[in-house]
Amino acid sequence: MSTPERLFDVYISYPPGIDHRQVDSTIRQHLTEEEADEVIRALEEHPQAIIAERCTNEERLNAQNYFGYLGLDVIIRLSLELMEDPDEEQPDKPAELVPQCPVCFTIFEDPDTTECPTCHIHLKTATEAFIYRKRIEWQERLAFEHRKQHEIAYRMLREKQAEERKIRNQIRNELETELLQELGILNGWQSVLYNRRVLVITLAVSALVLVFFAAGYLLARLLA
Repeated sequence: MSTPERLFDVYISYPPGIDHRQVDSTIRQHLTEEEADEVIRALEEHPQAIIAERCTNEERLNAQNYFGYLGLDVIIRLSLELMEDPDEEQPDKPAELVPQCPVCFTIFEDPDTTECPTCHIHLKTATEAFIYRKRIEWQERLAFEHRKQHEIAYRMLREKQAEERKIRNQIRNELETELLQELGILNGWQSVLYNRRVLVITLAVSALVLVFFAAGYLLARLLA
């Protein structure tokens, strides 16, 4: 029998010693007005405001990285399962806190873990100031990696589109030559000359474009 997937509840709170107005300003910069008002209102009404319930591990990690980036403390608890018998009285039991890294939010299977297997921070010797800096560094690194992957994907797409245009132009020229030959407009040696003429025209246009770019660059340098 497979072990059921653990689900998590995500709470947020203002970091201690931090001006709430500064955090609120960051929230409003990244959320819509309605979403920002809702989050700020929840934080004012509850020291720890629940922001998501019954999240998968991937969902809770995304929530932690996002709200942590906004400058909030994020607390993760295991979701309480619904009781089998709603009529049976059960003692109140607070949701269990999940042991996790305060920097990268990796969940520890062993609550006695002293070094994070992901970011390798030493938990016993790390100060609050060090953890705070490393958390910001980790968040910025994630944002940088996401931006880098996006730029790589965009560059590969541009290269693929350029290669596709090149192949399409080549195929069009070949088809046009075949059509002219079928119509009797071009014989063998005329076909060779026609293809060379197309090549020369293409090279000439490319040279003119380069000349215009170079002239524009030199003019911009002179006017600067």
